[in-house]
Amino acid sequence: DEQRQAELLAAAALSDSVVVSGEGHIKRLFALPQDDTAAERSLFLSGFRKGVPEAEVRAAIAAHASAEAFGPILSVRRLRDLRRDRSFSGLAFLEFEKEDGAAAAAAAFS
Repeated sequence: DEQRQAELLAAAALSDSVVVSGEGHIKRLFALPQDDTAAERSLFLSGFRKGVPEAEVRAAIAAHASAEAFGPILSVRRLRDLRRDRSFSGLAFLEFEKEDGAAAAAAAFS
């Protein structure tokens, strides 16, 4: 609706990361990096219970028989169901400390 659009444009105008054009379009001020430096250490997993907290995602990975080979998990990015209730959808990106840890986890969960 128009009020929401006006609020978003007003918020964007205060940002140091985006610019608002005269036509009301928002664009990035700085380009995204060409390479994702974490891509080779990251893994996409599904099948978690909807709404489960990050601690349970980490615990489920740590409980796997091969977990020692994975090494430390640097980050867990849980994906939310933006079309419904914004709760955790059961899908997650995990970033491991090393590439071989991500590869071991991928093999273990495939």
